Amino acid sequence: MLAVFDLERTVVDSNIVEQYLWVRTSGFRKAAWPKEVVDLLASLPGYLRAERRDRGEFIRAFLRRYRGMPLARLEEVVTRRGYSAAVLRHTSVDALERIREHRAAGHRTVLVTGSIGLLAAPLAGLFDEVVGSTMHTKDGVLTGWLDRPPLVDEARAAWLRRYAEEGGYDLAASYGYGDSHCDLAWLSLLGRPSAINPDAGLARESHRRHWGIHRWKRGGPGVLGEITAAGPATPAGTDEKGD
Repeated sequence: MLAVFDLERTVVDSNIVEQYLWVRTSGFRKAAWPKEVVDLLASLPGYLRAERRDRGEFIRAFLRRYRGMPLARLEEVVTRRGYSAAVLRHTSVDALERIREHRAAGHRTVLVTGSIGLLAAPLAGLFDEVVGSTMHTKDGVLTGWLDRPPLVDEARAAWLRRYAEEGGYDLAASYGYGDSHCDLAWLSLLGRPSAINPDAGLARESHRRHWGIHRWKRGGPGVLGEITAAGPATPAGTDEKGD
């Protein structure tokens, strides 16, 4: 069996915009910070319009903000205390409990994100596998372009079908956890889907389909110890590609 967890707004109470801000505040000069905030605020209306049209379009557009960042610098930032601490503060204690239950039952736990997989590194030890987007590099610098469409909506559903077929997993007996109406396509493939702190669209469909609906709390004193004690995960889709 599989237990597939969405990252943003499910395992962690954050989104890709907050992740980006954590990266910037953890690894870059404070003098550049005010200009970055002003530019981000000015760009938000465009990002919101893109998200309303297509979540994949929004993710591709927003992740271009990483263009020009050295890959080695990003790798260093995500292992720093500031970035990791921010991720842990926003990690759900209820998610940790559910992950632990699945691993104890022998289920394969997979964390999936439409964002850059490297940004999930602080949580990787909790899962058997982390699957996320990858970004091309040129001369060790991120170009801002993903190597494939983000794993959201139908793209994630197609990935899950292929993953189950190749690994011999029974989707009808497997579990899934998501928060958004954008997760409907892949959650519908699973026999035991759950809506976590769902938006209105997912809540409505979950009631109609009699899916489990849960309110997970974030943070807590046990998060750091749980993650520190966890074993290493098998990374997938987290290596950046060069030309």
